[in-house]
Amino acid sequence: MKILLLLAIVVTHTAFTQTIKLPEPIPLVEQINKLPITYISQTPIKTDKEIVKELIKVKGIQYNVSIPLMNQIVHCESGFNPNLQSMHRYKHSRYAPVGSRELSFGAVQIHLPAHPHITKEQALNPEFAIDFLASNLAKGKGKMWSCYPRG
Repeated sequence: MKILLLLAIVVTHTAFTQTIKLPEPIPLVEQINKLPITYISQTPIKTDKEIVKELIKVKGIQYNVSIPLMNQIVHCESGFNPNLQSMHRYKHSRYAPVGSRELSFGAVQIHLPAHPHITKEQALNPEFAIDFLASNLAKGKGKMWSCYPRG
């Protein structure tokens, strides 16, 4: 598709009137392609895993809990994947049919039936989930995670 710009200059003088046509314009796409690239974004796009790891640092400091412990739990629970639903299947459950996937979601695998005040959307939100983990670790409730070190 050509976008053409037709310009005509009309020169009026006491002795004559003359129309001057300019050369055929260059299509706009070609003009844009010839422009120099003067700006390239230096801000890298972060992966979900990187975002989760950054949130662990922030929330660990905020709640004064062990960042290595938080990393250990999140790595074990989800591999730092904030979009994960548990792959475990219920062998017996009052929450869902036997054989169905466990209703644990997000980077810290929040088990929704055990926390009915938390929505699936919240559990899948990395900031909410990491805050939930850090605040519970600060309260001494780390044992609610199967990946919390025992002993």
